[in-house]
This record gives sequence, structure tokens and C-alpha cells, in this order.
Amino acid sequence: MKHVVYIAVLAAGLALSGCDDTPQNQESASYAQGPRPQMTLMADAPMARNKAVAYQDGPRMEIGRNYAIEITEGTVSEALQADRDVCLQLGCVVTAVNTSDQFDAPNGSLNAFVPQANAAKFHDHLVGAPNRVITSFNETAQNREDNYQDVKVRLERLEYMRKRLYGLADQKSDKVADLLQVERELMRVETDIERLTQDRKGIEKVTDNVSFFISYTVQPPKAGDVNFAPLKGLFSDMANTFITAVRYTAVWLARWLPAALLIGLVVLGIRRRFR
Repeated sequence: MKHVVYIAVLAAGLALSGCDDTPQNQESASYAQGPRPQMTLMADAPMARNKAVAYQDGPRMEIGRNYAIEITEGTVSEALQADRDVCLQLGCVVTAVNTSDQFDAPNGSLNAFVPQANAAKFHDHLVGAPNRVITSFNETAQNREDNYQDVKVRLERLEYMRKRLYGLADQKSDKVADLLQVERELMRVETDIERLTQDRKGIEKVTDNVSFFISYTVQPPKAGDVNFAPLKGLFSDMANTFITAVRYTAVWLARWLPAALLIGLVVLGIRRRFR
């Protein structure tokens, strides 16, 4: 019975510690009830070279960069592969690669996590690579500091509770119900710790890196660049064929028309003679 009361006190203390009236705990509790994203959208010029935000100099920020690139020479696959090679050299993690080399609309996309220390270098490569035009660029930044600190505090409380529960489990007791209650609480705490640890790693991953989302298309041909050579060749062949046909017809008429006229006159004379 003593163990059960002690476990209940621990659970109540853990629950109450997350609902203090201090401003910091009020902020963490309200954030736990739902996300409070602080979004900033910077629609800079296509050639903008703004640097990555380092969370060491401020709060943890989840940064995403979106690029739309038109390829002016070569194929989408070639450009995407070149960018992927540079990205891997900078220590990034490629999360998705898609290409569709359809004749009417070839396109592709590349998604990657780039370490913040190398995000500016990869941005410079994308902007300065030849045979392409950056048609659009934007960057989003979301403050994840409150979420990260909230997860850290909850983890610390759960780890403290786990330590106390292990101490209770090591004590000798003749009551099986008390031991089972301790085991159940340990399983619950371990599950919560594992879930929060994954949440913490997820936040660290998106804040230690910059997310790049790149889409590729082929620049459509301009009106002045239309090649009319095939049409000119077709009309030339048709004209040559027509001239050749007229020429052969004239030769045929010049050769056989006198004979045809002579035969016609003979036939006409015979008919008149025997009429």
C-alpha cells in the first residue's frame, strides 16, 4: 500500500509540475496543446543570396527554401544529377528525387536536408550554375525553440520519475499488486520517454539543417527560335515534284500529240468516205 501511495504522489507531482502558474510553464503548456508556428516568408529576388540562420546565435529555427529552376540547355536529369552530386559533397541527406522526361513537359524535383554550415554554399551553386534560370525563390522560417525546450523539460521530469520507479522496484515487497503497479508505471514512462526522444531528435534534425525543395522544368522555346527548315524543305520537295511532272507531261505531249492528230484526221476521213 505504501508503494501505491508513493506512485500516486509521483504521478500527481509530475502532472502538477506541468501546470505551474509561472509564465514559462504556462507558455509550455499552451504550446503542448497545439502548434504555435511563427512563420516568416521572404519573397526575395531570384538571385538573392541570404545566408542560413544559425540557431547557436539565437532560437532554433526550422528553415525551408523553395526554388523553381528552368533549364535552358541540356536535360532535367543532367541538371538534377549535377545538383545532387554537389549536395552530397556538402554532407546533405537527399530525401526525395523525382524525374519525368516526358517529351511535352520534362520536369523533376530534388528534396534534401543540408547542414546549416553548408546551406549558403549550396544556395550559391544553385544560383550560379550555368544553363539555368531561377524563376522563383522563397524562404520560410519557423521558430521551434519553445517546442524544443518544452520537450526537454518533459524528458527531464520523466527520466527523474523513471529513476524513482526503479528505486521502488528494487525494494523488497511481499505484495504482488504493488510490484505490478510499479511495472505498469515503468512501462508507461518508458513509452513516453521514447516518444519524446524521437520528437527531440526530429526537432534537432530540422533545425540543424536547412530544407531545400527544388523543382526543375525545361524552358519553353521562344517564338524567334522556331526552326522552319523542315517546312522549307517540304515545300521545296513539293515544288520540285510539280515541276518534274509538268516537264514530263510537256515532253509526252510534244512526242505523241502530232501522231494523235494524224490518226484522228485519218479516222475522220475514212468515216466521211464511207458515209
